[in-house]
Order: sequence, then structure tokens, then C-alpha cells
Amino acid sequence: MTQVLTIEQLRQAQEQIISGLKAKEKDLAQIQAVSYPLIIKWQMLLGVLLPIQIETAKKFGFTNEQTALIEFNKQLIDQQQNDPQLQSLNEQKWHTIFKQAFNMDSVQKITLEQARNLVAEISTEMMSEHFLKQVDQTMGQIDPKADLMQKRQTLITVLLPMQMAVMAKHGFEGEQGYVQAQRALMDYLHDPQIMEKAAKSQIALFTRAKVMD
Repeated sequence: MTQVLTIEQLRQAQEQIISGLKAKEKDLAQIQAVSYPLIIKWQMLLGVLLPIQIETAKKFGFTNEQTALIEFNKQLIDQQQNDPQLQSLNEQKWHTIFKQAFNMDSVQKITLEQARNLVAEISTEMMSEHFLKQVDQTMGQIDPKADLMQKRQTLITVLLPMQMAVMAKHGFEGEQGYVQAQRALMDYLHDPQIMEKAAKSQIALFTRAKVMD
């Protein structure tokens, strides 16, 4: 049975995630400090963020499975469309992440149309058979019984380069451009068109990668 949280519960969940991130300030600062490739830095970020999200979701009745985590995040995004406080908390969460982990103060803003076009192209590529065969090959190199963290971190090694290639065509070049694009898209996560495309491609990707439980 799917857990359905109230607006107040979702606000509490976001506040707990933000508190969890602030408690991991040293870990986020370490991501900024090391001179590793972006793939490794993003894996490190997942290593900080994913356990916080999972533990928070569990407190509100969700399991620690990927499917439950997707549903938890979907409710957060769905409900913030009509709740300014929830939107503000989401912005605060991502500001904390991008400031602490990537030293980002200024944001390269994009329009809603630009965001929709960028997400549409990434989603199309994510669901293409060419890309999904790369996913098969990459995920086939790890133990099928690997935990969620290892699967997600392995998936980043094939997902991030593809996203970077698409983002470069939209004016976000290189590793810094990738981070800027990710941050710019956060302003439009509540847009119905973006939500639909992102959710559809994410489920296709996670299903093919055998991350969905």
C-alpha cells in the first residue's frame, strides 16, 4: 500500500533532509575540496544524500527500496506545485547541496521552455535502446545482489556522461556546466511536463538497470 503524506508531513520531511545535510557539512565540503572527476564527486554526493533520503522516508512509513524512494520524492515534487513553503524548503535543500558540495553561489538561469527542451532531450536519450544497451553492459559488471547505493553509484558512470553531452548542446559545457544545469533545472521540477518526462524516463532507466525493487 502506498504511503500518502500530508503537506505538513512533507514539510517535516524536507526539514529533516535539510537538517541531515547540514549535519553532513564536512562530507559535502570534502566533495568540493577533492580534485576528482565529476562522476566520482557525484557518486560521493549520492553517498551523502541517498542515506538521508532513505532514513527520512522510513520515518514516514516508506521502505528502503528504490521504488518507495521514487514515490516519496514524487510526492514532494507533486505537492510543492501549490505550496510555496514546500517549494522554499526544496530550494533551501538544493542550495545547501550546491553551495557546500560545489561552491556554487551564482546560478545560470534558464526559461521554462529551455528547461522543458533540455529535459525532453535527456529523457528521449535515456529511453533510447542505444543508451539502454550501455546501461545493460555497465550494470552487468556488478553483482546483481549489490545494494541500492552501489547500483546507483554505478549507474552514474553511464548516465552522467550522456547527460553532459546533451547539456553541452544547450549551453552548459563541461563539468561546471553540468552542475549549473542540474541547479537550473531544480527551479522547474514542479512543472507537469517536466515531471512527466523525468518520471517516465527515470522509471525506464531504473527498471532496465534492475534498480527498481
